[in-house]
Amino acid sequence: MTDSSKVPGTPWIGEKGFPGFFGFLPSKFEGTFMRTTNQKSFLSNNYKFLFLILACISVCFPLLAPAQGTSDAISYKTYGNSRFGYSIAYPAGILIPQGDADNGDGQKFLSKDEKVVMLVYGQFNVLNQTLKNAFSEALREGTPGGAVTYKLLKDNWFVVSGTVSNRVFYQKTMLVGNTFKTFRIEYPESQKAAFDRITVEIAKSFK
Repeated sequence: MTDSSKVPGTPWIGEKGFPGFFGFLPSKFEGTFMRTTNQKSFLSNNYKFLFLILACISVCFPLLAPAQGTSDAISYKTYGNSRFGYSIAYPAGILIPQGDADNGDGQKFLSKDEKVVMLVYGQFNVLNQTLKNAFSEALREGTPGGAVTYKLLKDNWFVVSGTVSNRVFYQKTMLVGNTFKTFRIEYPESQKAAFDRITVEIAKSFK
């Protein structure tokens, strides 16, 4: 019998009957081995093993990649309102503009399934409200049947956010001169992870 330890690349089986790593023996190896009687079957098993490794890599690597659909991967367009002098960015293809209101104060945006709604509008401060009064009013509107989870009042704007009827709402209102400018978005709590990120981008763009 040929000494398999002297033949590079020879499939081998160890003393306990276990195949060597990938079934190939280095040109020099101490110990007693025997050549397998079915080289084709052994090579076939090796290829199957390699195929399983490659298949695992092809499945696992996409799972390790960054999640798609985050705000970083979304294209935003800008809606501008000339009557009240504001602009706001919205995620193109995700929120669809429904056309300007008849009085030209703003616009509604809907998701394709109409479960996400965003309103943006301006209004003259005909009642001479202070920003603090408008803030208190927004808090009252968000409380019935729901809960305000975040609120912030600044010199010329405020934010009120919370949940109501299994939906998340977020409102930002600015008082510029004698004009209130507001955007409000609502979406299902089940879509909170995705739309929280989007809402942050929208809020930053509102001016």
